[in-house]
Amino acid sequence: MNQKYKDSIKIALYSENKIPDFSVDDYAMAQAHINYLDRYFKYPSFIWRNLKSIKYWRKKILKNPMRTKFCCAIISNNISTDGFRLKFIDRLKEYKKVDMGGRYNNNIGRRVRDIIKFLSFYKFSIAMENSEGDGYISEKIFNSFISGTIPIYYGDYMVDEYINPKSFRRLWNSVKYLLNKFNSVKYLI
Repeated sequence: MNQKYKDSIKIALYSENKIPDFSVDDYAMAQAHINYLDRYFKYPSFIWRNLKSIKYWRKKILKNPMRTKFCCAIISNNISTDGFRLKFIDRLKEYKKVDMGGRYNNNIGRRVRDIIKFLSFYKFSIAMENSEGDGYISEKIFNSFISGTIPIYYGDYMVDEYINPKSFRRLWNSVKYLLNKFNSVKYLI
């Protein structure tokens, strides 16, 4: 907010799960499901994906489907989360091993470098955002689709606007729902 530009029009681009602040921004592009007339443009981050990369991986993975493992998750940190995904993972771990390939709670002995290749060995993958958000859909669910695994998704409550709800398992942030959904995931195994 350089003072030499104080009278300029301010256009903000939000790439995470943030709601624009129109007391600061004149115009904004973000992922939230809001309407701010002509001052706001909804632009989901998953649109930014490299389509060439997606086509390459889908072709490669479909030639060699080797789903021999149960479930995995790649979580880099637990900062700014609502804690729900970790509750679900802990509950799922009581049933069967969940391989954790990120920096956070890593139990495979190394950090995963090639996410798509790693996911391609699993029947299920935890594709959960940091929180149940308004418009925020990151690369997590798409990485699962590209690798051919079934995503267990938690995040944007309006994800059905973009993705067929029959193509993934959805979680909602409630303990009762968590237990019911956990049983439905167990049923699929």
